[in-house]
Amino acid sequence: MNDEELFEKIMNKELTICETCDNIFEYIPQKVFCDECKRERKKATRRKFREKNPEYHLSEENREKKAAYDRKYREENREKKEAYDRKYREENREKIKAKARKYYEENRDEILARERKRYEENRDEINARNRKYREENREKINARRRKYREENREKINAKERKYREENREKINARNRKYHEKNREKKNAKSRKYYEENRDEILARDRKRYEKNREKKNAKARKYYEENREKINAKARKYYEENREKINAKARKYYEENRDEKLARGRKYREENREKINARRRARYHANKEK
Repeated sequence: MNDEELFEKIMNKELTICETCDNIFEYIPQKVFCDECKRERKKATRRKFREKNPEYHLSEENREKKAAYDRKYREENREKKEAYDRKYREENREKIKAKARKYYEENRDEILARERKRYEENRDEINARNRKYREENREKINARRRKYREENREKINAKERKYREENREKINARNRKYHEKNREKKNAKSRKYYEENRDEILARDRKRYEKNREKKNAKARKYYEENREKINAKARKYYEENREKINAKARKYYEENRDEKLARGRKYREENREKINARRRARYHANKEK
C-alpha cells in the first residue's frame, strides 16, 4: 500500500494512525491509540495511582477484590492470557529473572520457611507428583541437567566445594545416617552398578590414579599415619567378623589367577630383592632379641 492509498483510507475512516507510535489499525470510532499503547498507558496510570495511594493496595478488602477479579478474568480468557504471558516472558526473560533473583535475595529466609512449611503439610502429595513427573520426563530432565552442568561446570564445582568445606561435619553425619538406614539397599545398588560398568569404572579409576598418583599416595600416607591405630583396629575387627568369607574369596581368586599371581610375586621379588632381605633381617634380629 502506497502513501496515497493509505491517506485515502484514513480520510474515508477505514484506517486510523495511533497518536503515540504511528501504528496503523482498523478504524473504530473514538479509538486513537493502538492496543499496545493502550495497555502501556493503562499500566502507567495504575503505577501512578499506586504511588500516590499505597494504602489502597495494602488493605485486605481491596486485595481480595482484585484477586477475585483477576481469577475471574483468567478463567474467562485463559488462552488469551496464556498467549500474552508467553509473549511477555520471551520478550522480558532477563528482566523477569533479575526481578526474581532480587526478590529471593531480599526475602530468602521467609521464602525458605514458607516452602518448608508447605512441604511438611503436603509431603506425600508433593513427592508423588514429583515422582510421576520424573518418570514421565526422565530423558528430558537428564538432558537438561547435563546441558546445564556442561555450561556451568566451574561455577557448580566451586559452589559445591565451598558448601562441603563449610558443612563437612553436617554432610558426613547425614551420609552416615543414610548409609546406616539403607545399608543393604545402597550396597546392592553399588554392586549392580559395578557389575554392569566394571570395565568403564576400572579404566576411569586407573586414569585418575595415574594422573594424581603422588597426591593420592601422600594423602593416604598422611591419613594412615594420623589414624594408624583406628585403621588397624577396624581392619582386625572386620577380619575377625568375616574371616571365612575373606579366606574363601582369596582362595577362589588364587585358583582362578594362579599363574598371574605367581608371576607378579616373582617380578616383585626380583625388583625389590634388597628391600625384602633387609626387612627379613630386621625381623629376624628383632625376634632373636626377644
